Amino acid sequence: MLKKVIIPKANFKEEGKKNKELLRIGSVIPMKDDKGNQMRGEVTKVDYLGVHMDFNPPLAGYDLYFEGKVVSVRDAQAVEIEHGHAHGPDGHHHH
Repeated sequence: MLKKVIIPKANFKEEGKKNKELLRIGSVIPMKDDKGNQMRGEVTKVDYLGVHMDFNPPLAGYDLYFEGKVVSVRDAQAVEIEHGHAHGPDGHHHH
């Protein structure tokens, strides 16, 4: 899902003044949503409606192709079977 929004120019004032350097097309601005989640938005246009921003990851909308190669195969350890997933070379880590 592509996430593009228009934000009022007044939201970008610093000490009551518009920051023209910040609002250049192509600028990537760190921001927070209403829940405090951090995100980065790219300025795509500035007009009378406001600041048009794109919050998609840089490769959103592109078809990505990957190649891989199996470099080794090993039997699962008993603890990996018990946990239902593989462990890395440095042991077990939950994310």
